[in-house]
Formats: sequence, structure tokens, C-alpha cells
Amino acid sequence: MHFFDPNQTQALPSSVPNQRTGPNNGSALTPKTMQADYAGWRACVIRWKDDAALWQAEHDALLKRLADMQRFVVEHGTSLAAHEAAFGSVEQSLVEFERLIATHPDAEHTGLAEPMESRHSELSARVRHIDDAHQRMAKHHAEVGSRMADLERATSAPL
Repeated sequence: MHFFDPNQTQALPSSVPNQRTGPNNGSALTPKTMQADYAGWRACVIRWKDDAALWQAEHDALLKRLADMQRFVVEHGTSLAAHEAAFGSVEQSLVEFERLIATHPDAEHTGLAEPMESRHSELSARVRHIDDAHQRMAKHHAEVGSRMADLERATSAPL
């Protein structure tokens, strides 16, 4: 996809100086008016070169930032996988703990109450920790998705 086609022009006000705006505008084409046109056009070329050099530097910086963003997206995927593994581990612990509770309803009388309370506290802390991480991830994921959508809309519009 090409963003700029120099052959496709839009009706924008020109910043190019011209001593004559048309063949019948009443001003004579003289060496003096031609010289003034050429001087103005040279100034335009200089401005265009300056703009293009600036835009190239900005483009190079954008490419680097894009590479950084791509690394971020890959790292975000790795974080998502780790998050899924963490809550998968908690889910397995919940199943095991529920099974233990169901198979030992008389834990208070068999000496298992204290170890079960300790395990319950540990599991509670893990669930809170993962939920905190989940909330941060959800907020961050929504923000990044929204910004990427904004960027996509901005870059899909033709010049």
C-alpha cells in the first residue's frame, strides 16, 4: 500500500508563488516576473527538501517505535499465557481442596482442621493476587486495543 501518490493531487491551496495565475490575468510575462517565479520555486524546493528530511527522520523513529510495539505485543502474549497458567493452577488447587473437604467432613475431629485452614488462607491469597493481576491486565489490554484501533483508523485513511 502506498500512502502518497504524487500523481494524485487534491484541491489544496498552493503555497507555490507565481507571478502569473493564468494566461489572461493581465500581467505580462517578463524576465523580471519569471525571475521572481524561479526564486519562489527554488524556495519551495528548499522547503520541500527540509520537510522531506524531517519526515524521513520521523519515519525512521516511527519504525523503531513500531518494532518496540511489536515486541510489546509479543511480550503481552507471553504474559497472557503465564496468566492463564496461573489461574489454571489455582483452578486445579480448588478442585483438589474441594475434594479434600468433601472427603474429610470431620476434619475438626481428625486433626486436619489446622492444615486445611492454612491451605485455605494460602489459596485465598493466591486468588486475590491473580485477581489483582487480572484486573490490571484487563484494563491494560482494553487500553492497548483501543489505542491500536485508533492508530489503525489514522493510518488507513489516504493522504
